[in-house]
This record gives sequence, C-alpha cells and structure tokens, in this order.
Amino acid sequence: MKVIEIDTERHALHALETEIVARAGGPSRAALIAESLHVLPDFIGSRSPLADPGARGGVLGMDLREDAASLQELHVAGLCGLAYGLADIVGKLERAGYEFHAIVVSGGAAQSPLVRQIIADVCGKTVEAPETPEPVLLGSAMIGAVAAGTQTLASAMGSMSAIAVRVAPASGAPVASGRPVANLLASGDQLVKRARAQHRARLLGHDIGAGPRVLVAAFDQQPLRLSPAAGSLQREPADAAAAEQSLQAAIAIAQSQKARSFELRAALSLAKLYRAANRDADAQAVLAPAVEGFPPTQQFPELSEAQTLLSALTR
Repeated sequence: MKVIEIDTERHALHALETEIVARAGGPSRAALIAESLHVLPDFIGSRSPLADPGARGGVLGMDLREDAASLQELHVAGLCGLAYGLADIVGKLERAGYEFHAIVVSGGAAQSPLVRQIIADVCGKTVEAPETPEPVLLGSAMIGAVAAGTQTLASAMGSMSAIAVRVAPASGAPVASGRPVANLLASGDQLVKRARAQHRARLLGHDIGAGPRVLVAAFDQQPLRLSPAAGSLQREPADAAAAEQSLQAAIAIAQSQKARSFELRAALSLAKLYRAANRDADAQAVLAPAVEGFPPTQQFPELSEAQTLLSALTR
C-alpha cells in the first residue's frame, strides 16, 4: 500500500487564504476585511530598522469573536503588520541611497500568493519568487562556483537562477490594515493618553480617527467613600449615574459578542451599585439573566459572588 503524506498545515493555510481572497474579492482587497484590526508584530523584539530587543508587539481592535471570519481578519492583519515592518526597512534603506526595483522572497510564507501580493502592495515594489525551492543552497552553490573561478557572482546569478513568479503592486491598492511601525506605536500611545484623560468610569465605544474600534475602561480618579453604615462603596450621584450608564453599555456589548464572563462581571458590578442605592429590584433584574444558565466553575469566583448576592436579593 502506498502511503500518501499530506501537509495538513500548508493545506489548512491554503484553504484559509483561498476563503480570504474569495471573501474580499481579490488579493489586493484582502486588507479591507481587517481595516479595523492592527497588529504590531514585534512580540519578541524588533531587529530592523529599530534594533530594539525590548520592543513588544500588540493587537489593536480585537474583539471577542471566535468564528472563521475573525480568524481570517486576524491572519490578514498579521500579514499586513509584517509587510509594513518590511516597508519600514525598505524605506530606511532608500533614504540612505539604496534603490529597489524588486523584492525577492523565499521560504514557506513566500509560497502564498496572498503574502506576495500584500508585500507588493504595501511596499509598492514588484515581488519575485525564485524558481528553486532551496534558494539558500543555490546561493551556496553560486558562491562555490565563484570560488572555483568558473563564474563571477553576477554571471552565476544570471545563469544558475531564475524567477518563477512576479507580482506587481496593484494600482491604488487599498491596503487598509496596518501602518508603518512608528505610526502604530504613536497610535497606541495616543490611545493610552486618551484613556487616562477621561477621568471617569465609562466606556469609550467610538471610532478613534481612522484607527480601530476600541473599548477602554478608564476609572474615575475621584476617591470613593466608604459608608460605615452600609459597609459599601458609594459615589456622588453624578458619578453613580455615569457608572450605571457605562456598566449598562458594557453589558450590552458583552451580550452582542456572547461573552458570558464579561457580561456577568459587568452585571455584578451594576447590581452592587443598585443595591448600594437601595434599588434591590433593579439589582435582581440585571443580575438574574447573567447568572441563569452560567456553567458552574471554580475558576470564576465572581459567579459564586453573584449567586450569593442574587440569593440575598430574592429573600
């Protein structure tokens, strides 16, 4: 019996990218499906052009979906982030006087038509893939031929290698996901500053410029007071109203994204707020749906706390 080995990893990746291209309407439009998602891929530092081993990556605009569409968008955003890192390198070299007519790619990722097109569109350069599946070994053979005196480096490149695929950047390619690394870093810094500047407990659920849709919890800097009689935390009425509005918004968002744990946390906080204001009926109304049907677990102490509070409210 003949055993046929299937590269399931490559097969799955090919299937994923085929679905992405079909959904987007073409490789150069793939970035549009991730226009609100941005990946800064320096998770283990940056080699070039920043040369910062302490740099770290991040994902902006990620939600709680777990479906195929979300996977497609994250894959595209990651490719765009990597391509923009390459564009930063190319740009720095060009500013230093180097000229690039094409970018030659090799390796596993270079076998992907989507990867090649995104790189071409982001960098604005033709992307070429060599004919050989082992470009590193071929390069070693070229150097060996030069050392033996049978070739110059230029003649070896011309006679021993060939380009299999050329991909031109699409005219006006709408690469919407990802920006140069410096811009991504600046955007992240602006988001942090904006969150700190709010000075109140509310959720920001609006678009920030052309960047990702962001939900930021920024807590009020006014001190909470402890009521000795009630043994609970209280706020001024205006602050309580703002907190109530924010928590209601958080519950609605969690429900729309089917995030039960986040819904329960927000509902528990709102129920506590209502109880501190002697609004037990409202507290029960908001907490009961969040607790109902929640699977029992010892890893989520808020569930036990919510159940205890709900029992007290129903007495």
